[in-house]
Amino acid sequence: MYVDAQNKNTPLDLMGVKNVVVKNITAYNANFGGIRLDACTDCKLIENRVYNIRNVFGDGICVNRSKNISVIGNTIHDITRIGIVADTDLTGAYCENITVAYNTIYNAHSASGGELNGGIWFENTYGGVIHGNLIKDTNSVGNNKGRGIVVTALIKDGKDYPFFITDNTLIDTGWAIATGSSDKNGAKLFVDNNSIH
Repeated sequence: MYVDAQNKNTPLDLMGVKNVVVKNITAYNANFGGIRLDACTDCKLIENRVYNIRNVFGDGICVNRSKNISVIGNTIHDITRIGIVADTDLTGAYCENITVAYNTIYNAHSASGGELNGGIWFENTYGGVIHGNLIKDTNSVGNNKGRGIVVTALIKDGKDYPFFITDNTLIDTGWAIATGSSDKNGAKLFVDNNSIH
């Protein structure tokens, strides 16, 4: 299935759904994100294609306020912000247990409005897995303004929600892997066997 946004908003925008699988969709020509999940639970995005996404928030796949989400085997390119992003929104609800694996993300370029280009970006998220992804060409503006993988881990009620960043390949991404924590004592971040070029 092909979804042409005709340079308007997000072609596929799912809100509040549970147990949904989105597979083999091509979403393109959007002015604000390619595929978006908001307040969703137990959903999977598998083998989709997203490209030609524009504007300040030109993300390929955006997961907001969602739990137990798998983003697997997607191809994302020609975007103007981030390939795959997991984040909160203005309500303060957070993502939890997000898996991003075996995706190919390339040609993130022309970030504007103070934003950065990146491959995968988890911000304000409780736990997740970033495994086996290929990320390349996210540093088009140079001067290390691009990012490969960014994780800002959250800790709630003293409980760690671990992150695993493993077996990814990063090529020309500016900063390859950047991590941080919402807690001064840090969080459990496991980074292993990533290839950086």
